[in-house]
Amino acid sequence: MLHVQEISKSYHGEVAVNGISFQLKRGVIYGILGPNGAGKTTLLSMIAGLLKPDQGSIQLGNLNSHSPEYKKKVGFVSDAVSIYDYLTGREYIKFTASLRDVPKKIQDIEIERLARVFRMEHKLDQFIKTYSKGMRQKTALISSLVHQPELLILDEPFSGLDPNALKEMKDYLTDYITKGNSIIFSTHILEIAEKLCKELMIIHSGKKMAEGNIDQLKNDLQLDHSTDLESIFYQMTSG
Repeated sequence: MLHVQEISKSYHGEVAVNGISFQLKRGVIYGILGPNGAGKTTLLSMIAGLLKPDQGSIQLGNLNSHSPEYKKKVGFVSDAVSIYDYLTGREYIKFTASLRDVPKKIQDIEIERLARVFRMEHKLDQFIKTYSKGMRQKTALISSLVHQPELLILDEPFSGLDPNALKEMKDYLTDYITKGNSIIFSTHILEIAEKLCKELMIIHSGKKMAEGNIDQLKNDLQLDHSTDLESIFYQMTSG
């Protein structure tokens, strides 16, 4: 489905992502883990088609990440949710859906469906400036899902969510991949990554340190089977 080949990105001579490659199959939740400054947001922004790699290539099927058609198949929610205070949630979602050429009838159907899923149906017609951080996060997520993307990219999607909202999102993501879609997300909440992700990649200083499921990571590091993801993460990134 998704092929990422040797992508790199630098800012003012500082390497943010250094030659990372991986492949993502359909129906998989793929987690990207790393300490602050590891390059997670830059990597996800390139995969979303918002940043152009200095080197390497990103393809979804036969579509290059620079093409408009690629972007129509991708949904992206940044960790720094920045949405317009003086639009209502519904207005903002409709605006982003229109940018992706989603027909108005489908917009209305999907907005109502997703609003029920995330319990936002009584809030969507209020100004975004009145929303909590968690409600902003839900609104951004709904806007990224209205066009029913094949690939959903989430950068720290669980920050600001209360326990109920967290469960709603986990349940939705688990169901979302059963339809043949795939998800990439970054998180610092290792317990969620361990439960949700079929495959993981740990990055540090812009480089891929390890990749695979939990058992593969343990075997690579020659760790005991009872070792948890927190210990794996610490061993890979503390040096």
